[in-house]
Amino acid sequence: MADVVGVLGLGNIGGGMARRLVELEYQVWGYDPVPAAADGARAAGVRVTGSARELGAAVPVVIASLPNPAAVLDACLGAGGVLDAMARGATLIETSTIDPHTIRHVAAEAERRGLHLLDLALSGEPPQALRGELVFMAGGDEALLDSHRPLLESLSRKIHHSGGIGTGKTVKLVNNLMSLSNIAAAAEAFVLGVKCGMEPQRLFDILSTSGGRSAHFTHDWPGVLAGDYRPGFKTSLAAKDLGLILDLAAQEDYAAVMAPVICGLYREAVDAGSGEEHFTSLVKLYESRAGVSVQPAEEAGAR
Repeated sequence: MADVVGVLGLGNIGGGMARRLVELEYQVWGYDPVPAAADGARAAGVRVTGSARELGAAVPVVIASLPNPAAVLDACLGAGGVLDAMARGATLIETSTIDPHTIRHVAAEAERRGLHLLDLALSGEPPQALRGELVFMAGGDEALLDSHRPLLESLSRKIHHSGGIGTGKTVKLVNNLMSLSNIAAAAEAFVLGVKCGMEPQRLFDILSTSGGRSAHFTHDWPGVLAGDYRPGFKTSLAAKDLGLILDLAAQEDYAAVMAPVICGLYREAVDAGSGEEHFTSLVKLYESRAGVSVQPAEEAGAR
């Protein structure tokens, strides 16, 4: 049964991981309540079940990739949830971007049922999921992590053991705060540069080799210059994650200063119609306010 895996949630990331495992000749089972996601996974060779409970009963390991804490609690602990159907000794590998308090609650319920849980957070977008190039931050028992390392290595290029249950989600949220803040700062700075007369491509060429750059800027800004905002990581998900970060700060009595401002910007972008676009579409807010476009003249003309 070592090569039999279930994937709970077959959206962009979960579906990508499921396809990757099918390509590596794992026997992959999956469940998603969204028909389009389930049909796409089925076409790729995933054995799609009719419920989360049915999935849990079929496999020794379930990888969960779900949109928010409420979905995790429902799919894991609700009526027909996956944990009630999993055999004692089975493992839930929970990869959703949720808060550490929720994953600790799910872990306690899993332990009560005689199950194992890894608090796994990930960094990467759908193309990295398809290619097995994600980065994992794993919280939980290190021996349990090592026992599942061959599976996880097939999906990733790097695995970090972050500590106990809850640390994976903590690292994910603070990493997202850094990443989303970097893009917000890049959007403001880049539009200012263009407003001052810099040619956009020349400005990017310089900034992408200068001290202010970030991994997301160098990787994702060429899409901005091309006017290509296909997700990727959606602006709506960025706003959702920032809401989780604000909640976590409040729970920890931590007076975050930048996070509320950054969260407000992404929520404004969602309200402006960019929720289903790549999160770099935040730059449109600044373009609108400045009355300039960051696309080079030939790109703007082509569109």
